[in-house]
Amino acid sequence: MAKQVRQDQVISARVIQLCNNVFFRLKIKADSIDRALVLLGEKQFLQLVLSATMKDVFCDETHGYSLCKGGLYTHSVGMAMACEKMAQRISKRISPSVAYTAGLLHDVGKVVLDQYVGQFRPYFYRDIFCKAQDFLSVEKAYFDTNHSEIGMSLAKDWSLPEILHDPIARHHEPELARNQPELTALVYLADLIYSRFVMGQELERMNTDGIAFSLKVLNIKHTQLPALIDEVCSPFHGIN
Repeated sequence: MAKQVRQDQVISARVIQLCNNVFFRLKIKADSIDRALVLLGEKQFLQLVLSATMKDVFCDETHGYSLCKGGLYTHSVGMAMACEKMAQRISKRISPSVAYTAGLLHDVGKVVLDQYVGQFRPYFYRDIFCKAQDFLSVEKAYFDTNHSEIGMSLAKDWSLPEILHDPIARHHEPELARNQPELTALVYLADLIYSRFVMGQELERMNTDGIAFSLKVLNIKHTQLPALIDEVCSPFHGIN
């Protein structure tokens, strides 16, 4: 496994960089791919390889959705980690690895629309924050489509596993998920928590109508929500 990764110097550098991120709180720093594999274990190592590879897919514009280069990628990797953490915390039926992948790819449709957002600023974000319109509605008004619809098209074109289709297509509207309501609800709730409570991540106004549905599907009581928010967000405090 390490031999295959070492063949790509760019991915190797990204994996080592991600491994040494304070998020993992490793006492020993990785200085090679082999060391990263030993420190992280096979599962987390493969997740970092996937994340490092996806950086080329999330090649966003400087004046796109996130208002800075690399913002989409940063959000996607953070969401992957948040979804994995939530799956470990609240559900025995959702694989943390699948949750990680769903979080990483949930906004893949933004890659297509990102190149067009800049020409509509500042009106695009004015409609979201000043007029209090939800994100999908604003996208629909400007582009006659939204990133969830485009993401679903990409998922089919790329032959992504069907288990990822609902989280990509319905992560803003979990109640409309047909086949994976629990995984979709998890991605929705993780996205809402990560965007609202991790500094610098709220650049879209999410529709909060899906909260009650998601809590019910995931069997989370309202009284458990504060502790869940703290557990999901605390690893990101102080991380660039």
